[in-house]
Amino acid sequence: MEPKKNSGAFSYIATFALSFGCIIGWGYFIVPGIRYIPTSGAVGAIIGVILATVIAQVICVNYIGMARRFPEAAGSYDLIKGSFGADHAFFMAWALLLAYVCILWANASSIAYLGRFLFGGSTLYLVHYTFMGFDVYPGDIFFTAAILILGALILCRGYSFALKVIAILFFVLAISIVIMFFGVMSKSDIHQVLSPAFSSANTMSKEAQIFAIAVMAPWIFIGFETVSHVVSETRLHLTRVFTTSALAVGAAAVCIIMVILITNSTVPDGYRSWGDLSVLAVGIRSFDEIPAFYGVYRAMGDVGTVILAIAFFTALFGSVIGYFLAASHTIKIMADDGLTPRAFLKTNKEGVPYNAIHLILAFSVPFLFVGMNMLSWAIDISALAICIVYGYISLGNLLKTEAKMGFRVIGLIGAILSFFIFFILILPNPILGAALVKEDYLILLIWSLAGLICYRFVLFLDKEKKLGKSMLMWLLLFFLLFFSANVWTFMQMQDDMRTAANSDEMTAILITDNLLRSLVVIVALIVLFELFAIMLRREQELTREIREVKENSYIKNTILSDMSHDIRTPVNAIVGFADLALQDPTDNEKLVEHIKKIRLSGINLSTLINDMFAVNRIENNTMDLKEESINLPELILHIRRMASAGAYFWDHELVVEGHHLEDEIVISDRSNLMHILSYFTNNAIKNTPDGGRIVFGVMQLSHSDDNTGMYEFFIRDSGGGYLPGGVGYDITKKIIKVMGGHLEIEPVPGVGTEVYITIELPVSVETVKKEDEDLCIELSGKRALVVDDILVNRQIAIAMLEMYGMDTDEAYDGEEAYRMIYGSLPGHFDVVLMDIELPGINVYEVSKKIRALDDPINSSVPIFAMTANVFDDDKKKADEAGMNGFITKPVNREYMIGAIAEALSNRQGDRL
Repeated sequence: MEPKKNSGAFSYIATFALSFGCIIGWGYFIVPGIRYIPTSGAVGAIIGVILATVIAQVICVNYIGMARRFPEAAGSYDLIKGSFGADHAFFMAWALLLAYVCILWANASSIAYLGRFLFGGSTLYLVHYTFMGFDVYPGDIFFTAAILILGALILCRGYSFALKVIAILFFVLAISIVIMFFGVMSKSDIHQVLSPAFSSANTMSKEAQIFAIAVMAPWIFIGFETVSHVVSETRLHLTRVFTTSALAVGAAAVCIIMVILITNSTVPDGYRSWGDLSVLAVGIRSFDEIPAFYGVYRAMGDVGTVILAIAFFTALFGSVIGYFLAASHTIKIMADDGLTPRAFLKTNKEGVPYNAIHLILAFSVPFLFVGMNMLSWAIDISALAICIVYGYISLGNLLKTEAKMGFRVIGLIGAILSFFIFFILILPNPILGAALVKEDYLILLIWSLAGLICYRFVLFLDKEKKLGKSMLMWLLLFFLLFFSANVWTFMQMQDDMRTAANSDEMTAILITDNLLRSLVVIVALIVLFELFAIMLRREQELTREIREVKENSYIKNTILSDMSHDIRTPVNAIVGFADLALQDPTDNEKLVEHIKKIRLSGINLSTLINDMFAVNRIENNTMDLKEESINLPELILHIRRMASAGAYFWDHELVVEGHHLEDEIVISDRSNLMHILSYFTNNAIKNTPDGGRIVFGVMQLSHSDDNTGMYEFFIRDSGGGYLPGGVGYDITKKIIKVMGGHLEIEPVPGVGTEVYITIELPVSVETVKKEDEDLCIELSGKRALVVDDILVNRQIAIAMLEMYGMDTDEAYDGEEAYRMIYGSLPGHFDVVLMDIELPGINVYEVSKKIRALDDPINSSVPIFAMTANVFDDDKKKADEAGMNGFITKPVNREYMIGAIAEALSNRQGDRL
């Protein structure tokens, strides 16, 4: 069920006005006299318009069906994209822009008629030139530019303001047409109004005459779908929007029938009938020669002429604003999807895409100088373009919706009608003859070629790979280009042949026209080959990605399989040794041995859990290397502190060595470098029998001229020559590879294992603190505050701390911990361990509050986060809150004690 939206009466009025205003333009007052009546007569034209209305209503129903599936769509582009994908949406939007812009220019150009009326034809006496059979006057250019700029300025004031202007214009237009109709009909002879019923000048049958008008439905009612671009402004559901536009189609049909009757109410002087009026298609020079003028002027005089001028102006100006709105919004929608530059997403404070409006204005400048040619071109070209849009909408309703059978039948009918009319218009046929003129095919050629070129660039820039999924769209554009190129060059060649004086000129014409056609086709083929090359490259990339995914999946599955086995091993050991310990709890020696093995298995299990997160980061390519300056001797000492507790527990001798460190400070990822060295050091400790010897350190092998050094980290033990394995080993190898290092392991049976990690690292000139003193794990008398809302977690941490002679206090949550620190004497607490997942106040906020204390000793107390979620985001938050580090759960006692000891040592050094 669709969500409800608040809507008022103005929303329906604005929707109706926009749809009605975009349907009725200059053509409603000119075309009936120069095309409808000469083609079919008065009665034939009216019947044809009624049939055209039925066709338009079929398309309206298909829009309603699509709107039910995509109620939040922002225009026809979204409807087609949701049904057929981005490729077909691009093709449809390209056609829609052609239709919108053609009608916009045609309406703007027709303002010249009104200018000539207002200035009495004085503009016709200025300097002028002829372009393709039409005289072009400076006054015409001025008026056309002025109406375009005025329409753009009104739209830039905001959609709401523009809709109010359109609503006012619609009201004035409707009233004007009604006044003129009744004024003319009241003084006209109904016999004359309907005579001749069918055109005597047209040799076609009556049925063919009606058909010739009916197939003009796409042009007669073009623009009713523009209302989808202001759904957010009108606050109406898309289904209601198109339902309202369907009413506007009916109202527009009534108006055009009125204009037909007004036009046919009288025959201009000097003509036998309106069948002879087709010559006026070129001969109209002023507003006085507009066909509807004669009926209005004869019946109503100058008053009627003024009313007609007002109706003419409101019709064309409302259409100019409406098509500016629809075209600019279509460009913005395409930009939002990456099909036009992102600059067209920019809007002013009223939410209007001003860059798109500037583009339309800039693109319109050349067409200001073609004069009235746009009036003759716009009819057929816009009808052709809108047929593509209506065909897509109808197919979408037929194939892509889950509507009832009635809607789908309407979709089928709409698709058949749209494509039938499209081919009727584009192909010369025995009924209509040549529907398009030579210039129409040239425009279609330029539009198709420009579409292919633009598509090639947006496909190349399509990083998200939304496009390129349908070759049918390319073939449609190429078909239109190839067909229009051939027809245009053929027509051009015929015209040139008529003026050729001899065979040499004819030969030159044939060669020139064929070369021109070949050049256009070659350019199109080059673009097509580039499209195929881009798609081939994408396919190769996809194949490589699939192969990598399969390889990574295999590796990951292998790792997970090994991990599953490795996890079961410590779990089985924990359960087994716990069971053995319970069997004979009185044997202290065996009990201690079992507990040692349980503890070691728990450490192994904790390591495996951490490795699972590392696997995920590596496989998802989210392991980022963070470069920072590192003091290598200090790093080695730090690892020794971390490992000293384990070495102490197993009674190992831990020896640190460093050789030939010419450059002690390098740039690398400290965390990953520590992971590598800690892994092999801890492995050595665990795999060396009690009382063994572990030696580790670093030496510099070389120094390059590019200020880098080759370093070798080594770990040697007396463990009998073990070979590292398992998930942890695989992950560590991957980290070494990511860091650009090389790993060598030399197990010597009965002697020990030697591990060498060689990495080339940049040398840093930055000074980093170096610690030369060894760390003594003497924490007796130090006091820790353990903060955790789970009792068992506090008990475990407290027990571990007390093993090293530390005193402890505990708190349930962050607020209690803050109160205890705030109320304590300076230095009462030496360290704070806080769980991240605490009830109440956020632990990071607690840390910030502690750091903000006035007392410098209490505010600088070391704070560690105890958590199982050691992710980069957690670390970042902890750093920002002033925490000293992380102690992971389950708690590794050696690591915890080493971290605390290091923090206390650093704090003591800072105080000194």
